[in-house]
Amino acid sequence: MAGRRHNRGPSSRPTQVGEQIRQYLSQQLLEGAYKDPRLQAANMVTVTEVRMSPDLRVADALVSVYPEDEKVVTEVFAGLVSATNEVKRSIGRALRLRYTPDLRWRLDESIAYGAKIEALLKEIQVSEGAPTDGEGAPSADEDE
Repeated sequence: MAGRRHNRGPSSRPTQVGEQIRQYLSQQLLEGAYKDPRLQAANMVTVTEVRMSPDLRVADALVSVYPEDEKVVTEVFAGLVSATNEVKRSIGRALRLRYTPDLRWRLDESIAYGAKIEALLKEIQVSEGAPTDGEGAPSADEDE
């Protein structure tokens, strides 16, 4: 059976490890495990996704911060960067990976982008004078 590993396609292992790290980081942030006071600047810090490199040595952690004030986001990211070595050590102990990945913190702007699109759509709907039933759909009375 030598050679069975050829042409297997992409592995799902990076996705699995990324999800394990995301769950672990989310739990740690929720419990306040990292004591940097800058992490308390936001009402909510959420790890939305962790993207792993194929060799599992680099983890890009996408983080959403609320409120989305630039000063708050800057404070939180300064705290995350400062806590990176502590976070990396705790991941290594908890998940027992062969290599503990290098962490890179990235701002996840997808939630803010989605909210902006939703607000724009509502604005268009209001400016066109389309009555709604409260949930964004045209009301049944519109055809009359």
